[in-house]
Amino acid sequence: MTNEIEVSRIEAKVNELKEVYLNYIEPLAHDVLENNTPLKAGQFTTCLRLGNAYFNALENFVANSGLLSAHLNGKWVTNLAETCHTALVSYYTYITFLRSHSECLRGAFAEPDKHAMAGMQRMVKEYLDPKTFEALFKKFSEAKLPIQGFTVEAHEDIKTISKAQLISCTVLGAVILAISICLSLYAPNPTPYQTFVFRTVLAVGLSMLIAGVPGFINVKFKASGLGQYFKAVAGGAIAVFLIIYLVNPAELTQSATPSTTQPSSLTAPNS
Repeated sequence: MTNEIEVSRIEAKVNELKEVYLNYIEPLAHDVLENNTPLKAGQFTTCLRLGNAYFNALENFVANSGLLSAHLNGKWVTNLAETCHTALVSYYTYITFLRSHSECLRGAFAEPDKHAMAGMQRMVKEYLDPKTFEALFKKFSEAKLPIQGFTVEAHEDIKTISKAQLISCTVLGAVILAISICLSLYAPNPTPYQTFVFRTVLAVGLSMLIAGVPGFINVKFKASGLGQYFKAVAGGAIAVFLIIYLVNPAELTQSATPSTTQPSSLTAPNS
């Protein structure tokens, strides 16, 4: 079974649970709210069971969708994030309804766990616009609903590299590094243009050698704006390239060395 078929199968199952939940709660809520019909304990527990089945299934689907490579499709993952937003709004209404009628269980209603719906919250934060995220975050915060997914980022994926890529990068990096050494011996006093070329070649060679160790060096930049965090990460090879290309140790050493040139002697004026 391919990943696409598996994703479609799980999505269809989630939609079935959604239909069962909505078909039960919509007429029930209308009867309770419009006709002031008291909610019975059996109705409350059924609503709780069907709602939890739907929302938990959707949460698990979101959590496992990355394992099925579904996030590689930009349109699909955007649609999933929009579905998560709609589901979280429904979840807000669902919990509010249960809270307002929890007296039928004589206080036995348990509040959601602090990690509830965290996966869907991260999807909304990551893939939808900041205003949409902030409005939903404010709504959940004011209602004292779980906001773990809004405030805690998911851990980054562990990067892997194939053996063939490791060997090819190492060999090419060593060759380029050897070329850089030969160039330095051929032109010990390079012109500014040659210095630029040598530094670029050296940066490429060293970065290819380090490419086999992803995450060996990380240069991170993080800035907050509009309630979201934007992060640019240069890891491993890219970090080495930036360090070698942007920093010139020889130039720094030369600029730090005091000048040894003796001041010219003043010639006495002719009398």
